[in-house]
Amino acid sequence: MFILWGDILVTGLLVFFTYLDIRYRQILWPAAAVTAAAGILLHLACGVSVLECVWGALPGVLLLAVSGISKGAVGKGDGCTLLACGMVLGFSKVFELLLVALFFAAGWSVFLMVRRRDKKQTFAFMPFLLAAQICRMTG
Repeated sequence: MFILWGDILVTGLLVFFTYLDIRYRQILWPAAAVTAAAGILLHLACGVSVLECVWGALPGVLLLAVSGISKGAVGKGDGCTLLACGMVLGFSKVFELLLVALFFAAGWSVFLMVRRRDKKQTFAFMPFLLAAQICRMTG
């Protein structure tokens, strides 16, 4: 039951953030914070260790650090979203989510490099997180 509600919560967040990221190139921080809080409550309600929330947040924290180091080449919203997803899903599932999303984004980057000469092009990362979440849930 915990896994089903967690997947529904994360998928809903990613659908909403994918729209915002493509349309406006931003996310809503309060929505990510509410999702993270819901993740903690979900862990408590289902008797799952809250420590899993803390470990689950680690990939998001690392992505936020990469965002700071790279001076925004990686968006802070991506790290914030991954942090919230990790608070809901836990470490192993959010790590899987990140790896699959990075694989999809790498493929898209190669496609863009072959198709265009502009090497500095940016793109939204949320669609790749959403695609990875759908693959993770169905696989």
